[in-house]
Amino acid sequence: MPYVIIISVLLGVCLLLFFALIGRGREEFSFFLKNPIAHRGIHGENGPPENSISAFKKAVETGCSIELDVHLLKDGTLAVFHDDDLFRMTGIRGKLCERSFSDLKELTLKGSTEKIPTFGEVLETVNGKVPLLIELKTGGKTAELCSSVTEALKDYKGRFCIESFDPRHLWWFRRHRPDVKRGALSENFKNGPVFPLILIRFLISALFLNFLTAPDFVAYRFTDRKNILFRISQRFWKIKGFVWTIETSDDYNTAIKEGFIPICEKIFSGKDVI
Repeated sequence: MPYVIIISVLLGVCLLLFFALIGRGREEFSFFLKNPIAHRGIHGENGPPENSISAFKKAVETGCSIELDVHLLKDGTLAVFHDDDLFRMTGIRGKLCERSFSDLKELTLKGSTEKIPTFGEVLETVNGKVPLLIELKTGGKTAELCSSVTEALKDYKGRFCIESFDPRHLWWFRRHRPDVKRGALSENFKNGPVFPLILIRFLISALFLNFLTAPDFVAYRFTDRKNILFRISQRFWKIKGFVWTIETSDDYNTAIKEGFIPICEKIFSGKDVI
């Protein structure tokens, strides 16, 4: 019973702080509306693999903004790759964070000759030609990951924003690089294996931790966009809302109509093209 009271009080305090402190409306993100944001570059079954140099080149050629994922490897290298595990995209078992870049050089991305690129290689390829939406993947080395990404971007001339599911990463940027636009990634997490994780998932789903991270925008799963606290953060305080991942032209048009910035996939190829 005491635990229930303590948790209720903490949630109440978080809710009050949430209402009081989030939502700065600090900047518009209209530059992301000029063309769709290509989720992990422009990729597909008949095209280049996700998060590959070819996928990013294709996005640059079509003028699309790029969403990409950054991991910190064992040797401190920043690798552009989505999953924590290598298997889906390379056929090799193993955690990405436990590898050095030298371990990955011979691996190819699913159905291609493409390699896992470093963050530096991607920045050199894009070279400021289109905006970047950079997701920092969840991990235990927040300070090292965030400082390494900041260092890599130090002389980069193009537009970019940082986003993450991990509030520790956003908190780091709020304290150390408040000039960098940051966004909270979230969705309606419904299940967790143990109680502490359920609580954390609820707090992130409900965006309660925004009072600490003070994001400039929130990127929410498109199918969960009716979440009331996401709507509050996006509309009442004029904080910008992104939605992911859009896979049809109908959903794209719905997202635009509802005032969101869509992060897109699949609609760049085949019959369903914007």
